[in-house]
Amino acid sequence: MVDTVLDSIEEIFFELDLKPEIFVLSQIHPLNLEHVIKSVQLTKKLYTVEEDSAFAGFGAEVTAQVCEALKGEFVCARVASLPVAIASAKSLESEILTNKNQIIKMIKDSLS
Repeated sequence: MVDTVLDSIEEIFFELDLKPEIFVLSQIHPLNLEHVIKSVQLTKKLYTVEEDSAFAGFGAEVTAQVCEALKGEFVCARVASLPVAIASAKSLESEILTNKNQIIKMIKDSLS
């Protein structure tokens, strides 16, 4: 998943003139969001990307904790895989799992 995000960053930078910060949260508990919260305070934006489905996912938990900590307004959006069983065919799997195009579209949509 990190590779997918990194692949999308170059296009986001050149197309939208944005320089995203990437946080790879590898420890689930306790969840340390100190650096994420500081970044959201400065940028007023939070985008989460996950390979799981969005409903009750990790991105939702991160967003909720940041909201509780900041108690302010900021743009947030998340992208996740489609809420279906993951196909065994590679061509279908790549359409279901989170991909570069979904990430770029999410950021573009949130800015318009």
